[in-house]
Amino acid sequence: MIMLKKIPKAVWYLAKGDLPGRTGVSYVNFCVHTEMLYDEKTYLHLLKFSRNFNALTGNRTTLCVTTPLSPCVKKEMKRLGVHEKSVAERLSELKKTSEIGYHGHFYDDTGVDLKEMSAENFDERAVRNQMASEIKWLTACGVTPKIYTAGWWFLNSRIVRMLETFGIEMDSSVRKGKSDFFGGRYLGEDEVPPYGKPFILPPSSNILEIQSIFGPVMPPFFMKAHLSGYLEIDREKDIFFVFPLHDWDITRYGGSINANVSALDKLKGRFEWMDMTGMRNVWLKKEKV
Repeated sequence: MIMLKKIPKAVWYLAKGDLPGRTGVSYVNFCVHTEMLYDEKTYLHLLKFSRNFNALTGNRTTLCVTTPLSPCVKKEMKRLGVHEKSVAERLSELKKTSEIGYHGHFYDDTGVDLKEMSAENFDERAVRNQMASEIKWLTACGVTPKIYTAGWWFLNSRIVRMLETFGIEMDSSVRKGKSDFFGGRYLGEDEVPPYGKPFILPPSSNILEIQSIFGPVMPPFFMKAHLSGYLEIDREKDIFFVFPLHDWDITRYGGSINANVSALDKLKGRFEWMDMTGMRNVWLKKEKV
């Protein structure tokens, strides 16, 4: 049934070959779940992408970083013989052209093996301690993270409260109607506005949710066909969303991703690349009007 509903939109796009007309602006950015700064190849591809994006669009992409203090990253760094200093130096280079946030992958590391922290084994004290340590590490690197995206898309009210305590102002972990990696949902579908409409993430009073849509790893023609379905909401109003990627996606699909950046950059006036801090500022101004 869901696929049948999508067929008319796909046929319409394939016949017309263009995105739906809008009078409102679509503000968009990448939010890269950056987990492998310890891997030199992944880092170099990410650095090149960030520099090229900045040079072409005049804007920063957003990199949400999992730090060397995350147990899984720490384990890989130990295996590969990579030191924290190397990761810190790479982060220092990336922040010249990118906006840096925090990507939280939390683990129960009390046993022999690491186990992902989910609703079933959630330990608030362990999560808070790891979050505090990682944000402290980022701060020591000259980064004050204001943006968060959740590892495995896993979020709950206790994590949200922690994030607000640690000064987080934006999140991109919510995807309307979609579950997290473990099959759960933080918010019901009726609690989440349509894609493109930011909202304050409950129970916080200040964290702005800008929803993630899809990773544009396909060629531009198919990217636009997929994107067209997200542009139907309130055509006369501005909308805001982010494209989620993992850092290793850029290594694998860099050609298509860069082609999609160029394709949307040609649509200035209809599409505007903007970092998430800029999106928050634009949204706040509109809310005050």
